[in-house]
Amino acid sequence: MSMLITHCRLWRWIMMGSLGFAMCEIKSGRQSTQSLHLLYYFDQVFTLKW
Repeated sequence: MSMLITHCRLWRWIMMGSLGFAMCEIKSGRQSTQSLHLLYYFDQVFTLKW
């Protein structure tokens, strides 16, 4: 779980925008299945881009 928080901070630094903060809010707040699917999707995009 701590790894997810670190990833969240990484996203915040990289995006420096509403998307990054939204990811952090989703992770720290309501962690529904839909949210986790969304995070997984962005994680895949992030991995593919870099």
